Amino acid sequence: MSIENEIVGLVLERIVSALRGGISAKSAKDAVYFFVDVVMEFKDGKVLLRSGYGENRVATVLNGGIFEGGESVVVIRTANGELWAYFPFGVGTIIRQKLFTLRDTYILSFIDDSGSMDLDIPAIETMLAQFRETINKTIYGGSEAKISQYFPPTQKMQDERFVRWMASPPADGSTGRYAIVTLNFINESHNVYGETKRWVPDTAMTPEFLEDVALLKEESKLRSMQRHMVFNVLRAPDWNYGAFLLDAADYLKDYYFQPLDVPPDKPADYYIELVDKAVREWQSE
Repeated sequence: MSIENEIVGLVLERIVSALRGGISAKSAKDAVYFFVDVVMEFKDGKVLLRSGYGENRVATVLNGGIFEGGESVVVIRTANGELWAYFPFGVGTIIRQKLFTLRDTYILSFIDDSGSMDLDIPAIETMLAQFRETINKTIYGGSEAKISQYFPPTQKMQDERFVRWMASPPADGSTGRYAIVTLNFINESHNVYGETKRWVPDTAMTPEFLEDVALLKEESKLRSMQRHMVFNVLRAPDWNYGAFLLDAADYLKDYYFQPLDVPPDKPADYYIELVDKAVREWQSE
């Protein structure tokens, strides 16, 4: 066992010991050296969490609080499915971070590589690789099998039909209800969905667009949760693709569609911040 895992195990043991003792939050902070911004109790062999809620939230500790491979994290799951992760920094302070429950959620990414975004693709690919690594460490404990199933490699597309991308089923071919997030990067669709260079608000959508919306509607019957981010890279702002996406949002409002205009030549960190902000907003819904 690595020293990091030993530290996590020690901290977890001390937290549970403090909770069993029924001591106050202040005493727990002094005894365990962690920020008690969530009032916790230990009752009937389970950890109870309360944080601004009237009801107790029964939580379980995932994997004994220890993840092999990558950064060690103490993770507990509350009764309503939320994940709470405690990242150790030395033997002392633990920082609490509330995580959106992306466990067993398919994350599919699509990039338009028809040519107009070539200069921006390297930064996008770097961001996706970093995001994938973070999900693997914090959610799947470094499991290559799990991350390959739920966060498969990015698909390079030239059909520019991003609504059809959003309608994609699980990449592993599994059936039944599932949760999905799609990350889509595009900056125009030629005449497939509408004339992007001269788009006029409230212009009629093409038959191809309506066909893909119908496909999305049908696939949505199998989805327990879905979120779709469409990044409009403004490499050619005269195409006014943002106006088209705002019109498209009226047709896609029931599918958690979120269009974002992104300036060109932005680094990977810029995209990471946008995704992180979106995930935090999903948590509050």
